[in-house]
Amino acid sequence: MKINHIVILFPFLLACNKDIQQDVISFEPIPMNKASKVEFKEPEKLIRFVDNEENGYLKNKTIENIKYSSFLKPIEYLLAQKRISENNPAVKSSDFEDLQYFDLRIEVKDFKMEFIKYDIETPEQYEERVKYCAFDMQNNIKLIDGNDTLSCLLYHYERAFNVVPYGHFILGFENKNKKLIETKTLCFEDKLFNKGMIKFTYAPQTIAKQPVLL
Repeated sequence: MKINHIVILFPFLLACNKDIQQDVISFEPIPMNKASKVEFKEPEKLIRFVDNEENGYLKNKTIENIKYSSFLKPIEYLLAQKRISENNPAVKSSDFEDLQYFDLRIEVKDFKMEFIKYDIETPEQYEERVKYCAFDMQNNIKLIDGNDTLSCLLYHYERAFNVVPYGHFILGFENKNKKLIETKTLCFEDKLFNKGMIKFTYAPQTIAKQPVLL
């Protein structure tokens, strides 16, 4: 009976190990011509694909009670948004190719007011945070793209006051049009809540799965 149990269990273990190996993330660069296209005829479906956290473009990280979210926005995602908002089929993906685009969001968990009002003691401290988010924070954001460290060229803080309880930042970095798809790491040194360096890493295999609007 013991031998029978071993014979039954062994193939099961092999199958489990095989599944684990398939889920291993590789950070090896991928040639640009090896990228796989995920095609969509409708811009709404492309947007839903990219918005789905399971597809790897959206990443979240929580440190104590502060939640940080990074969203890598493919060029075709921006194209799809533009097509919907302007109903203009003449808009082309080439209109967005100069930069790499990300969104950064900062939220205080269980805090319903404007996020920069969290744990402040004076009106002056609030004004300092407004200034930091509007201007100075840009200097604390970098993108590591392979061996290149890129400064944030496009920066916009969407201030929503008490309308939403989070901060939304639109970011853009140089797009060098490399022949290889390499690991990208969005780095934010948080001097707002002093949580240190926050990093979001995107593996080449995620970036190589490129949505395309037909």
